Amino acid sequence: SRVSKMHKFLSSNGNTRAAFNQHYSISNDVREENTLPVNDADKNISSGIAAAAKLYSESQDDSSHPQAVMFVIQEGERNSFDQRWLEYNLFDAHQVVTIRRTLSQVAKNAILKDDNKLIIDGFEISVVYFR
Repeated sequence: SRVSKMHKFLSSNGNTRAAFNQHYSISNDVREENTLPVNDADKNISSGIAAAAKLYSESQDDSSHPQAVMFVIQEGERNSFDQRWLEYNLFDAHQVVTIRRTLSQVAKNAILKDDNKLIIDGFEISVVYFR
């Protein structure tokens, strides 16, 4: 993942090696590239969300709305990079459409139908990602 690559860069870059090793309490013999763990959390989380969306879709008899995964975000969200990678992985690897909405937008625009389908801005929501 990008974080693993960053850690490998930091541990091998002469300018940051000492600070990196001191911060993470890493001895010099552990700095080898193959000893730093790979972290595929973005792919694993998006695979889990995609599996949940697929289960939801398969459980529905009919739908008059396109389905999407909804990311609930904060007003003025500035730290959205981790969410964006999940969105990109969902679409690229699983062809899952995502939308981003604030709680205010959900409160104003969402409709919970009698059959418990959540509809917002023309999309039927299969999964809500809220962090």
